[in-house]
Amino acid sequence: MIAKQDNKSVTLLSEKLESILTNEFIGLNQTDIKYHDFGAGKIYYVLIDQDQDLGYVYSASGVLLTTQPVLCHDLSVMYSQNKLWLVAVQGNQLRLTTFE
Repeated sequence: MIAKQDNKSVTLLSEKLESILTNEFIGLNQTDIKYHDFGAGKIYYVLIDQDQDLGYVYSASGVLLTTQPVLCHDLSVMYSQNKLWLVAVQGNQLRLTTFE
């Protein structure tokens, strides 16, 4: 995976330079990018805007799964019991939620 960032967006590209996803909310803000592969096609991308403490979760096909940004300092995902779980750190609190 290759990340490309400009003043308008962050784009993730495959090894073949094909666009996977584009996030137009982050721009030039410092960004943390995470890749989660749980097998059987369960791949998720997490982008965290570290300047605004907002997280976004995308599916393998680049579809934004979090309709609202997740307020967090750090964000990760887990896949268990056929559900996708969000693990968000906000201040000194840990939030665990599911949405799939």
